[in-house]
Amino acid sequence: MGIRIGGTVTGVICCTALLAAVFASGARTAETPEQATRQQHVRESGATVMPFSLDKTVHSFDKTASGGIQRVRVRDDAAEQVAMIRSHLRDIAAAFSARNFDKPAHIHGAEMPGLAAMKAANPGELDVAYRELDDGAEIDYTGRTPAMIAAVHAWFDAQLGDHGRDAVTTKISSLDELRWLSGNWVADDGSQRVEEYWSPPAGDLMIGMSRSLRAGKTGTFEFMRIAARTAGVFFIAQPQGRPPVEFVLQSWNGTEAVFANSGNGDHLDRIVYRRNGDGSLTARIEGRNDGKRFAEDFAYRRRGTAPAN
Repeated sequence: MGIRIGGTVTGVICCTALLAAVFASGARTAETPEQATRQQHVRESGATVMPFSLDKTVHSFDKTASGGIQRVRVRDDAAEQVAMIRSHLRDIAAAFSARNFDKPAHIHGAEMPGLAAMKAANPGELDVAYRELDDGAEIDYTGRTPAMIAAVHAWFDAQLGDHGRDAVTTKISSLDELRWLSGNWVADDGSQRVEEYWSPPAGDLMIGMSRSLRAGKTGTFEFMRIAARTAGVFFIAQPQGRPPVEFVLQSWNGTEAVFANSGNGDHLDRIVYRRNGDGSLTARIEGRNDGKRFAEDFAYRRRGTAPAN
């Protein structure tokens, strides 16, 4: 997949590298009918509390060593959602600081795991801090005791379970879970062939290489890395050996990973990767060229796998 740096095609990004982060976190199993019914109920109840659109936003719950961070960001060009996101998260952060958890109780029920402990937290046991993001806002929950940290984690797990596909986490436990990515991948549309190779993970790093071929000649090449850092998981591209360009894993839902521009100034806004049921990968890039939005999809298969009829 071609990355344009400064508006020029300069390299090929590996689709599988980005999607791997989705499965490294442990893809969710299919919901039972009971879970699906509850998730629909939660979605409908949430619409009476949350002013922003679930279809136009990404809601993430990431557990941390001291508690967790809840974020809501807009998708695509839904800039009109930002003010609603900030207003809602600012209000509930203030309510939670006052130990008022009526809104989540209304959506999820008073028996929601972790809720009673957070509601009963004494002063100094639980801090709740609101922060604005360029594309939304976040709430940082800090537990001051092991029991309070456990309550926040239980509450986050319940949020992820109840919201289903409407909520994600951006955390993965270890790059070793990406070992299946090691080896060769190819995309061929008849006019261009893209070849990828990835090394097995070692420590916090995987190393990749790619090239594109047209009419038997190399068109572009790229050096790549997938790096696990304290701040998250990053895909790092160096098209044509140029300085690195980074995209941070913003969300995943078990079948789709979204990497977002981390402020690198590149014209790409998002890189989206989806694992299909037949084992193939669909990759999508979204951005702007000369002020005009564009999106492009790419199909990838493991080398040696014939396309399905």
